[in-house]
Amino acid sequence: MTRKILVVNMNYLGDALLTTPAMAAMRRAYPDAQIDTIVGSGAAAGVLAGNPDIDKIIPRTARDSWGRCKQLFQTLKRGKYTDVVILPPLPAYALTAFVAGTPVRVGQANRGMNRFLTDLRHTNAVHMADAMLDTVHVPNDARPAHRSLTVAVDPQAVVETDQLLARLGIDLERDLVAVNVGATRPQKRWMAENFAAVLDELSDHQLVLIGSGPEDEALTKDVLGRVRVAQPVNLVSKTSIPQLAALLRRSRALLSADSGPMHLATAVGAPVIALFGSTDPRITGPYDEESQSIYKALHCAPCGNHPTCEGRFDCMRAITPEEAALAVRSLLRRNNPMRQLPLAPSEARGHAEPSSKPSVTNEPKHVLIVTKFRFIGDTLLAIPVFRAARRRWPDARIVLLTGRNARMLLKNNPYLDEIIEFDPNKRDRGQRAFWRFVRRIHAGRFDLCLILNRSFHSALLTWVAGSRGRAGFDSEGRGPLLSSRVPYDREKSEIACYFDVLRSVAPEAEINSALELWINSEERAEAEWRIEAALGSGWKTHRLIGIQPGASLPGKRWSAERFALVADTLAASDPNARIVLVGGPDEQDAAAEMLAACSEETLRQTVSFIGQCDLRGSLAVIEQLGLFVGNDTAVMHSAVALGAPTVALFGPTNPRKWGNYGERRSVIESPNGRMDGIDVEPVVAAARRLLEASLLAK
Repeated sequence: MTRKILVVNMNYLGDALLTTPAMAAMRRAYPDAQIDTIVGSGAAAGVLAGNPDIDKIIPRTARDSWGRCKQLFQTLKRGKYTDVVILPPLPAYALTAFVAGTPVRVGQANRGMNRFLTDLRHTNAVHMADAMLDTVHVPNDARPAHRSLTVAVDPQAVVETDQLLARLGIDLERDLVAVNVGATRPQKRWMAENFAAVLDELSDHQLVLIGSGPEDEALTKDVLGRVRVAQPVNLVSKTSIPQLAALLRRSRALLSADSGPMHLATAVGAPVIALFGSTDPRITGPYDEESQSIYKALHCAPCGNHPTCEGRFDCMRAITPEEAALAVRSLLRRNNPMRQLPLAPSEARGHAEPSSKPSVTNEPKHVLIVTKFRFIGDTLLAIPVFRAARRRWPDARIVLLTGRNARMLLKNNPYLDEIIEFDPNKRDRGQRAFWRFVRRIHAGRFDLCLILNRSFHSALLTWVAGSRGRAGFDSEGRGPLLSSRVPYDREKSEIACYFDVLRSVAPEAEINSALELWINSEERAEAEWRIEAALGSGWKTHRLIGIQPGASLPGKRWSAERFALVADTLAASDPNARIVLVGGPDEQDAAAEMLAACSEETLRQTVSFIGQCDLRGSLAVIEQLGLFVGNDTAVMHSAVALGAPTVALFGPTNPRKWGNYGERRSVIESPNGRMDGIDVEPVVAAARRLLEASLLAK
């Protein structure tokens, strides 16, 4: 007897697409079964048309709950289905299947459905697509290996769409960026003035507007009335679902709020910059490996269908056109990566004669930035220059030559096209490695090198490789190897010194010393899961105070006993405080010493993540902190970059050189140049001051 399975599906286009991983898993698990689905009529049914995992699509025609249950009952009885899989966790559907007498009834375990099901499926999944996957009963090897959705793109629709675009003046050989102005609810929509501004920001690209229905048409009219320089093609309400799928498949990127077209884009392989406010991207965000969500997570978010802001929609207003445009440009670069630089033959090596004057007279097309190779904190301090270089030369290919581990630190960055890791102290030591990198730099045809470190080795490397413009510090005897020399000031902020190098070849470059790092939604969700596992489901009501007791150099470490006193004092004065230890695996001994010195009461309020996660995991935890206290380390700079109020302790290093000053930062400098010269009292006072300021800001 053929197994007949009816899948009770969703009502909306995007939700229906999020069930396709579950449908694909069922087809892999039961290749000979008949798998039908009952789904919302219109767009939801249309987007599943042609899906290879579905035998028959039954549009749900009734609009009210009673009518839908009646149709489901009749479908189950007439179709003589052996199994019913109920994806929406609705007790009415489970009761209907029970009354219909379907032998196997599968659904999510919940109190309203359990008594009517024969197979209760438990899930702790966050994303809706993963919850749907957990709902179907399939072996693990049938589950997909990667996040992806399924949609069948109609070949005829591809032809029709290409003809339509060509008639409207779109060059099919050039990149196309789609912008979806619509969403199903007002609290999910971005503002017209923001759409207009981002279109102007992206006016150097071919742009097409998509959407459907009277509300989207009205919003589009408002957007187009505000646009100043962009000339987007308006296809709102002018495409069918198959044509929209074809259009999105042709697009290099889509900018969209949380909507059906957002999920359709990921299904056809077009990466998305998704704008979230009232909904949570961890639950309904793009289900792929490339897209990026912009989500401010205000205190009132996610509000779902019940906004509390009296129609202001603050969560969507908080997303600026500048950051959306920058995210789109970054996505376009990431998804059109420059090929790996080949190794040129050794005889192709060449070099230019050094000059004391800048040799870059035209806009550079290939820019190499060289940072220090040993400590990733030095690379982090160069991020403001990466940002300024990208804004100064938006179309240039920008490559970073840096030390190991920097690639992980700079994951998700929107400014660099490629990162080359170079470890001259270990892996890449010796003449053979040096000449290998000379050939690689030569093959890159860099017409500008910004050498932000001060080693002779770096200047020699770029000079021998024949790079035309070489700007850097006139120190360590390397001045003759540079075409643009900058004096190095040992008392000046290191970030300001880096900008001196950039402005020696780009005097008009924007100076903004703000640090930044980039945590994606998956990393954020994992960090929140990790913290919840340690502190319980109510962890967001606690005030998280991060402490890093370690440092890479012993002379930069404050004593574990004093860190313990700070923790004791802050924990005792605030029962709602939780002490969170962060740092790398090599700092476990320092953490153990600190914990041994803490009081029993403090230990009950403390959790340690030191050595529990990799660098990205630690950064995602740090992003959640309400305060950070630590030594002069890369972790301290990371806390600043991630927006955590920070108390930084300086002993042998110069805070005016390496410190980060500002409203949410406090720098404590030892009067004797040693870490033991820092007392506990000023550290506690600074911590309390920042905590109080954060409370007032809220």
